[in-house]
Amino acid sequence: MNHLLPIVGTVALLGSALIGGVFFAFSSFVMKALARVPSPAGVSFP
Repeated sequence: MNHLLPIVGTVALLGSALIGGVFFAFSSFVMKALARVPSPAGVSFP
């Protein structure tokens, strides 16, 4: 049981870093691209 705790902690750390990276990439790239698109085109569906 004592050997399982560092493994679970490492997996939790890597998982939260991965999700943080996804949120960072979204806010960096997608939101900047949407800022360049006119408002009606940004909310319309294809």
